[in-house]
Formats: sequence, structure tokens, C-alpha cells
Amino acid sequence: MSATACGWWRPPNAAAKNTNSANVCSPCCRAPALTLTAGDYSVHIIAHRGASHAYPENTTAAYDAALQEGADGIELDLQLSSDGVPVIFHDDRLGKLGHPRKRIRDFTLAQLQTMDAGRWFGAVPARLLTLDEVLEAYARKTRLYLEIKHTERRAIRHRDLAEATARSIARHHRPDGLFVLSFHWKALACIAQLQPQVGCVRNLDNRFGAPMLRRYLVQLAGVCINIDRFDSRHKAMLERLNKPLYSYTCDTPEQLQRAQQLGVGSVITNQPARSRAWFQHGGR
Repeated sequence: MSATACGWWRPPNAAAKNTNSANVCSPCCRAPALTLTAGDYSVHIIAHRGASHAYPENTTAAYDAALQEGADGIELDLQLSSDGVPVIFHDDRLGKLGHPRKRIRDFTLAQLQTMDAGRWFGAVPARLLTLDEVLEAYARKTRLYLEIKHTERRAIRHRDLAEATARSIARHHRPDGLFVLSFHWKALACIAQLQPQVGCVRNLDNRFGAPMLRRYLVQLAGVCINIDRFDSRHKAMLERLNKPLYSYTCDTPEQLQRAQQLGVGSVITNQPARSRAWFQHGGR
């Protein structure tokens, strides 16, 4: 098997039976030691697309501000240009770039980088970033949480994006401190096969997907829940998964308190400084 191409995927139940497989995330990609302690609760602050409360999301300005605000890591979104380059952009369509009917896959990288990623925010002009550029600039500064977006209509494009992501990681020789998140199980399976030192985190939008996770938990470094879809009634179910918990997107005191009650170890937030202060002051 090529180091840059993954097989067309094994089913989750088959993968979970073989804990010695190269597809299994190694122990070193478990959640890192958490840095902020409030009482007997420790938490890791991850900036959602950077400090996106104050700067255009997924831009260098947002990432730099997040680090200045004390974020322990940065979450960002990956999509594939028409010429096969992983670029950093969240939305399904390009309304924020002035093309509301178009998608990332409709343009080459060169075309995308002529667009202004800051205009929608009323900010100074900003260029769309590639994964290579982000890894070069930030992988030695902080942990990075790379979300493979589930926006493609064709499954082959998800595989192409996962493989391109793995190649970028390989070029920068820093799998430690990198995590890949996705709602797409097969994209995670591909990353786990090609870059087994990278932590694989499965996004979970609602409680109904939790039982299925047990079929392939051995491959996961964590589970990332939608904080608005889970509450104290689901705590026992989440504890049975026996995996580090992440949550998105935690901005309000109510959301942060719910994350704390559920035992979430890493909160993804648009407001890294304010969220950090909330925990430091004991939930006030």
C-alpha cells in the first residue's frame, strides 16, 4: 500500500476487531495533558477557526489572535480545491468570498487565492490559506485540529481530501500535536492508515450516533460532541465510550457549564480568552 494512498475502506466493525492493525491510532495520539485547571476540573481551550469572534475565521489574523488570547490549540476546516490542494475554509458555499452559488471545488487554488477572505467581516484583506501554509506557520507553535469537512457529494472526493491531508502532514514531518476531526468515518480511517501517529477524533452531532461509535472506538483518540445536543442525561452514555471528550462550539456560560458537567476535556470556542477566564474564575 502506498504511503500516500489508502485502500477503499474497511468497514468499521472489521477494523475494530484488529487492534494491531496499522489503521489503529497509536497510544501517543491520545488527548494531550490539559493545561487549565479550575478546582478539580482540567480543560484544554481550542480556538474555533482562530479567534473568530474578532477576526475573519480561518485567517492568519484569527490564528495569531487566538494564540495571543491563550488558546492551547487551533481548530480549522479543510476542503479540496479543483486542482487537489487542501485549503482552509468552512462553509459549503462561497458567499463569504463573493460567490454564493459556488463551492471550493469549483475553483483552482490560484483562483481561490485571488479572493478576499476578510471582506465579509469588514476586515482588512486576507488570503485563503492552504494546509501546507498553516502547518509551516503554526505546527511548531501550537496543537492543530484539522477538520475534514463533509461537504462533498462524491465519496471519492472525501478520500482525495484525506489522502492530500496525509501528504501535507508527511511533508512537514510533525504528526505529533496534530489531530484530524471529521463526521466522515472513512476519512478518519484513511488518515489513521496513512498517518497512524495523528489523533483521529470523530465528530458527533447527536446522541443517536453514540452507540455506533463502540464498533470502532479502538481507532479513535477522542469524540467531539455538539454541546447543544447533549446534557446531563447523556453523561453516563458518554462515560461508557471511555474516550477523551471534545465539544463544539462553547461560547456562552451555559455551554461552558454543560461541557464541565459532562466531563469534556477540550472545549472548542470562538472566544478563547473569555472561555479561559470563565474556567479560571470558577465558572463566573
